[in-house]
Amino acid sequence: MDTQGERYAIVIGIEDYEDKSIDPVRFAEQDAKDFYRMITEAKEGGYERKNVELILSREATHGRIAKAIREMFEKVYETDSLLLYYTGHGEYTSFGGYLIPSDFRKGEEITAKGYSLTDNVQDIVH
Repeated sequence: MDTQGERYAIVIGIEDYEDKSIDPVRFAEQDAKDFYRMITEAKEGGYERKNVELILSREATHGRIAKAIREMFEKVYETDSLLLYYTGHGEYTSFGGYLIPSDFRKGEEITAKGYSLTDNVQDIVH
């Protein structure tokens, strides 16, 4: 019995944020595109394009990221793997570290709009 499952990935690169007071992240989109190309064109151990979601800048809203994660989890089985690649801003608070979606605005509660690096994934998809 083959224990090596499918490989899935969500690749996110946020260069520009809706809130213009948040500095752009230079080369974030290009880094995400390069990573996507690297894993989908690898000769060995690569990912099938149909199993990889590429989300860039303005598309990388809180709702869009949650939808991508939810849809991937609907496909993934116990023997599969899911990789999340993120390049963009993050924030560390007393609650832990957070990835910041493109529609985050300074002054908003990070725990409501950001993606916790320590919370259970089930909390993200529900």
